[in-house]
Amino acid sequence: MIDVERLLAEALAEHGIRLDPHDPAVVLVTLNRLVLEDASKGFVADIRKATAEFEEAADRVQSKFGATLATRLKAGSSSDAFLANWSRRACLALGFGSATGIFLSGLVIGRWLLR
Repeated sequence: MIDVERLLAEALAEHGIRLDPHDPAVVLVTLNRLVLEDASKGFVADIRKATAEFEEAADRVQSKFGATLATRLKAGSSSDAFLANWSRRACLALGFGSATGIFLSGLVIGRWLLR
């Protein structure tokens, strides 16, 4: 919550302008705060949704990779040959997943620091 009296006192001390609590400038400050609060709620909801979607996608990739690995191992192919074929794809997937996770973490931490 904004301490209006403190803001009015600072405006008077710094600029020599006396503002009334019902002055249009004060009303604009209040409206600005309300708009920013609404926007931040939407932003937080979007981040939570994106994080949930990312976690679901990561679970699907992990499940598919595990199922494919199990199938190959049951079929008798050596794990070394399988891992050699999948090493490039796995590195790309892990790199992309890590980058996405770091990006989303940065967004969440930035939001947390700006509140």
